[in-house]
Amino acid sequence: MADNTLIRVVVVECSYAVAEICADTLMQSGAFAIEERSFGDRVELRCVSESPVEALLSMLRPFDSTLTVSIEFADDAVLSSWKEYASPVVVNESLAIVPAWLAQPHFPGRVIRIDTIDAFGIGDHPTTRMCADWLSQMELEELSVLDAGCGTGVLAVLAKMAGATRVTAIDIAESALTTTRDNAAGNGVTIDLIGTWRDLNPDECYDVVVANILAPVLLDIAPWVNQHLSPKGIVILSGIRDTQIEKIREAYFPLVEISLTTDDGWVMMVLGRRND
Repeated sequence: MADNTLIRVVVVECSYAVAEICADTLMQSGAFAIEERSFGDRVELRCVSESPVEALLSMLRPFDSTLTVSIEFADDAVLSSWKEYASPVVVNESLAIVPAWLAQPHFPGRVIRIDTIDAFGIGDHPTTRMCADWLSQMELEELSVLDAGCGTGVLAVLAKMAGATRVTAIDIAESALTTTRDNAAGNGVTIDLIGTWRDLNPDECYDVVVANILAPVLLDIAPWVNQHLSPKGIVILSGIRDTQIEKIREAYFPLVEISLTTDDGWVMMVLGRRND
């Protein structure tokens, strides 16, 4: 009998009161297949994630100082069972994101088929939905788009399908780059550059920069985003909580706020350069 592949499983133990925000934060950091197990006033969140333990502790400890993170390994056949319950994500009347293993739906608008391969979600998280909704309603023809923190590549694929002339997708995780390549091919598009931050030309600018990443990372990359934003470009930032809005505004000054959208406690901000 062939050996089954073992998948890295992150186990987060936290208080019941913060379980929901910890689960959301894990999803936004690229985790998927999250399972919740309750033990009195404590909760165990089990998920597939490539994030280092130190990075997860840094993100999650502010919610619960007693929180712990450990690593286990499990059979991928068991972990993949969640796919049986996946369903299409209808972003708006013109866009649906469909898990690649499901049948083609009867949908009148654009359909993007996404496979998770071994990491990330299927476009159903509020932060991704908000970004996809905004991008799907933009006139992207003749524009360049940078997807910073591409994950599955769903936003980069959407930008290319919507007519963007040049699309770059970057991420720190090799699995994200592989997943993005596969999903681009599966949707019949070619992303112009798929790589890491180091692969970017430091002098190259983009008309649209979309960053669907957690707020601490958004704060860190603010100078870098400004460097790669064209004079009339816009920035779409998602993965922000209500309490983090002011810090994001300060970090991205002098960009000005164009739009602010909320969904289930998550915030998406659209910023642009001053016209004066």
